[in-house]
Amino acid sequence: MYPNDMNYEKLKSRAKYFKENEEGVKKMCEIMQEAYNEGKIEGIDEGKIDVILELLKEKQPLDLIARTSKFNIDRIKNIAKENDIIINE
Repeated sequence: MYPNDMNYEKLKSRAKYFKENEEGVKKMCEIMQEAYNEGKIEGIDEGKIDVILELLKEKQPLDLIARTSKFNIDRIKNIAKENDIIINE
């Protein structure tokens, strides 16, 4: 949708800023890059959690899981609890 096709002036003004103003375009690029980076980090963490769950199911020691995942032991315990995995300490 093009800014000039919008019915609401405030929305039209902001869309125009982000699409047509050099400073607005730069800001939008920064926002998109930040969102991309956050998504990338979340994806990496999700992959680590999958591995942690497998290691927990295999009854691997918590300190080993913490060292390899770079997650602290409390976080690993929470992951186990959230997934109904009983751990023996």
